[in-house]
Amino acid sequence: MMIIISGVFMAFNLLIILHKLREFMVLNALIDLLLLGIIVFLTAGTYSGLATGMIASALVSIYLWFFPLREPKLVRKIRNKIKR
Repeated sequence: MMIIISGVFMAFNLLIILHKLREFMVLNALIDLLLLGIIVFLTAGTYSGLATGMIASALVSIYLWFFPLREPKLVRKIRNKIKR
């Protein structure tokens, strides 16, 4: 049962990160991936560390979805040129 729950959290988290990358919210996506990597590294790559990292990263993804970080002006200019 725990494996199924972990799979659902990981799929949810990856879908949010992919959506952020498609919408050019690169800063938010990088923070999500960095958080997941740091937590897994600190818990020495154990299964419980991976599960904790997935859940924490999913919660941060949800928070950043509703309260996105402001990107620097240069990044916004580049993103607007790419979108055109």
